[in-house]
Amino acid sequence: MTTRERPRGLLRLFLRVPALLYHGQLAAWMGRRLLVLTTRGRRTGRPRVSGLNYAVAGETVYVIAGYGPSTDWYRNLRADPRVEVRVGRRRWPALARTITDPDERRRGLELLRRSALQQGPPRLLRPLVTRLGLDYDAEVRAFDANAAGMPLVALRPAPV
Repeated sequence: MTTRERPRGLLRLFLRVPALLYHGQLAAWMGRRLLVLTTRGRRTGRPRVSGLNYAVAGETVYVIAGYGPSTDWYRNLRADPRVEVRVGRRRWPALARTITDPDERRRGLELLRRSALQQGPPRLLRPLVTRLGLDYDAEVRAFDANAAGMPLVALRPAPV
């Protein structure tokens, strides 16, 4: 399994910005590119928010832990699979489960790959984002090369 180095410094801060911008009028625009996943901290029990690329198939939303099984939000939902999902102005409670079925995994990864090509930073901002240390197009290529070692998660609406 390939693991990627976790972001540091300014890039780490930059990766937190999308979840912070997910308010007011920006929520509708951001929802086309990112969802906000709220997990419960596995040690603290406090809400933890992450902005993630996603793909949708029916009622299932797929996300991938791009930094492997040590990704914080992934470790949190493994401890407590009850999460909250926000896409645009819509919010709902969901249950998270790691995909192990090879056929569903292949379908989910293909959806994410296609979605990633359309999502990410707007083309005009990509040079700035690259200067900060995140080459989005290289990230998509790395996704293709390393997806086998990344946990794929399905988020489904929680029963009421």
